[in-house]
Amino acid sequence: MKRLIFLSLLFLIFLSQTPVRETSYADSKSYYAKANDNVYFYSSPIKSDKYKLFEVPSSYYVLLLGNGNQDFYRAKYSSIEGFVLKSSVIPVNEQPNYPFANTSFRIFTDTSLYSSPDSSSSIKSLSALTEITTYYGEMEGQELLPKSTNIWYYCRYKVEENYYTGYVFSYYCDQLTEIVPNTESYTPCMEELFKDDVQQMAQTKSSLTTVLIVICCIVPCLIIALLLVKKKSSKPVAKRVIKRPKHDYFEFNEDDI
Repeated sequence: MKRLIFLSLLFLIFLSQTPVRETSYADSKSYYAKANDNVYFYSSPIKSDKYKLFEVPSSYYVLLLGNGNQDFYRAKYSSIEGFVLKSSVIPVNEQPNYPFANTSFRIFTDTSLYSSPDSSSSIKSLSALTEITTYYGEMEGQELLPKSTNIWYYCRYKVEENYYTGYVFSYYCDQLTEIVPNTESYTPCMEELFKDDVQQMAQTKSSLTTVLIVICCIVPCLIIALLLVKKKSSKPVAKRVIKRPKHDYFEFNEDDI
């Protein structure tokens, strides 16, 4: 029994240390995809407003890097990586000359850079007349001032050698460079994208399922075996009765003689 438990534990340790094959995008071909209206860039491949970072400027592109999951592409816009819904973009055959909008703006009053489009998540103070040269897109959020706006700009700000990425309340900004629509011609890509990624994702899922099934089978057996061993060891040990040998002689008292 002890040998069975020992071997099972060794097998579980082996499974935990066996690397599961992960999806790799290193050798995948990349594609550009056109973004029209209402295309959002996500921080995680999850359909929730919580993970929306910004709305991609209409008529521009995202660079597709691979499959995020069944619903999302892993993508890049300008200098930031994230995810886009597959159903929201159009993969194209061409490589556009100007895939990303080149836009900048100025902050005309003291404010802050925020990690989310509200006033509860300040990450960096910004002084008046600060120039922001990397603009990604806009996002709806908190209306800081009554009857102002709920639009925030998602951007990146550089201080010396450090980069800070977050939101600025658009009401405090001016001199936003006009975003001219991208009119470059394109043809939709009709082939299936990232076939290798899909196969690797399926293999990874299959491997994880196999490991989980094996673990689910072994763990109950180990528990039962441990309980049996414990029960066996807890039984009271019967005391051995030592019988004295009988003697064939009588002992006399000397006073009786």
